[in-house]
Amino acid sequence: MVFLLGAFVGAIGLGCRGVPTQEERQARWELERAGFRGASQFATNVSWSLSSDNSLDDFVREAVLQHPAVRAAYWQWAAAVEEITLARSLPDPQLNFEADVANILMTFMPGLMQEWPGPGKRRAAAAMASAESKIQFLLFQEAVLRTAWEIHAVCHRIHAIEQELSARRHEFELLQEAGAVARLQATANQLAWEEVYAWQRECTQVAFEIRNLEDRRIALRTQWKTALGLAPDQPDPPVPARIQVTPLDFNAELLWQRALAQNPGLRRRAAEVRKAAAEQALSARAGLPDFSLGLMADVRSAPWMWRPLAGMRLPVWQDKLAAVRARSQARKEAASAAWQEEQLRLVAQVAEKISLYRELTRNLQLLRDHLVPEAERVWELAQARYRSGQLDYREMVNAVRRRLNLIAQAAQVQTQREIMVSELVLVIAGFLPAPWADGELNALETIGFESGWPPTQKGSPPSERVSFRPSISEEWAVP
Repeated sequence: MVFLLGAFVGAIGLGCRGVPTQEERQARWELERAGFRGASQFATNVSWSLSSDNSLDDFVREAVLQHPAVRAAYWQWAAAVEEITLARSLPDPQLNFEADVANILMTFMPGLMQEWPGPGKRRAAAAMASAESKIQFLLFQEAVLRTAWEIHAVCHRIHAIEQELSARRHEFELLQEAGAVARLQATANQLAWEEVYAWQRECTQVAFEIRNLEDRRIALRTQWKTALGLAPDQPDPPVPARIQVTPLDFNAELLWQRALAQNPGLRRRAAEVRKAAAEQALSARAGLPDFSLGLMADVRSAPWMWRPLAGMRLPVWQDKLAAVRARSQARKEAASAAWQEEQLRLVAQVAEKISLYRELTRNLQLLRDHLVPEAERVWELAQARYRSGQLDYREMVNAVRRRLNLIAQAAQVQTQREIMVSELVLVIAGFLPAPWADGELNALETIGFESGWPPTQKGSPPSERVSFRPSISEEWAVP
């Protein structure tokens, strides 16, 4: 008895360790893999080291390492992984003291008590915690996806407004040149002064449009800084001077094959179903008793007197047990229905996005292949006729405005299409930019670690990689 008590106390003094479950080892491996090149580099208020020469992928990579939303989701995931250890561990042992006192201390009996939950309860609780850690992992993945999508969307909007500003400024310069000629013609009585006044109104309108665009550009620059996760007191970050765009022959329907399998929202709903199933398994064991064993020793007697202790918690309240089982069943039904609803929502969303993508692609193709080249030819012909005096001022202005309006419209449609492609790739298909992964910076990595577990060698398991921009062949530059 003395040996057993001494071994028990010695084990507590040296530190007891439980046996991790398979799901716990996998969750910790996934967390370590993400944190090796990701969370360990998380920092706040870091100086921005990129320049306008860097690619948009470089900005995404740096942003996900410091954005508050990504950091918050990561540490929530890390906390959920630690919950698995808490769920599968035994309760802490209790150190008890008992004494009999009359006029003097008659007996003094220290002892230890350990509780054991009923059979299978800790395993079911660990399964629940493992499913919750998977939910938090997928929320972390969604946070990175939202951050990457917002960076892409704001960057393309900035480039679009730069294109429009360039067109409006060019239009203003042409109006100024044409207006100077109109004044000379009006002074020589070759043109009515009403035409000059009309030119002044045109110039004023374009000047106000330029000011409005400049204000919108300031707002977008602020959104760009926010999307990168920079604090207000940090210097304004640069914007990539050139961004890659998706060619017109990109087939968006290829993403549909991956959407149902890789979408993080749908996978999160599936993890919620698994968590509810684990909770149901735990509730099925709610009627099993919990046990406690202990040992006490009277150290004042000679020899010592030993007192073994045993206890059992009896779950006798049938209405309580029935409520526990009914609650777990209801949560499982709700999780299953939510998973089915997420499938339907995803199908509708993908169909809508692909339809909008096709519409934008057709509009962009019409503008690039037909309307803009035609407007260019009309403008060149109008210039030649205006210089030779065969065309009046207003027709010249209309040709200029039509050409520049179509160029600005093409930039806007291009931006909408790029945002749509980014949403399809990042949000619908659920590909995660891997700033901590080795390889090319323009690669996206699927974080479905289940197929790669357990690792057969040191490092990360092989994972499927896809190109973020399939067969990119075009670039739009900020003028």
